[in-house]
Amino acid sequence: FFMPCYYSDLLMEKSEKFRQAIYSCGWEKQPDRRIRQIVLFMITRARIPLGITTVFYEINLDTFAEMCRQSYGILNLMNAAWE
Repeated sequence: FFMPCYYSDLLMEKSEKFRQAIYSCGWEKQPDRRIRQIVLFMITRARIPLGITTVFYEINLDTFAEMCRQSYGILNLMNAAWE
């Protein structure tokens, strides 16, 4: 389960860098109004970072870490109950 979490986190990071790169490209200095509108539309669409989601939650490294914490807690609870 680590690999999908890792690549989803990487995808989210790259999509955020893409949004910043679009904003920093000097689009506001373009003489053509149509180009400025297209770039502004791209910036608006890139506001929400891309990532892999399921029905209930996003898959990323934070989700993986939380799943490991939960699993370890359940394991400790089961060990304590069996002793």
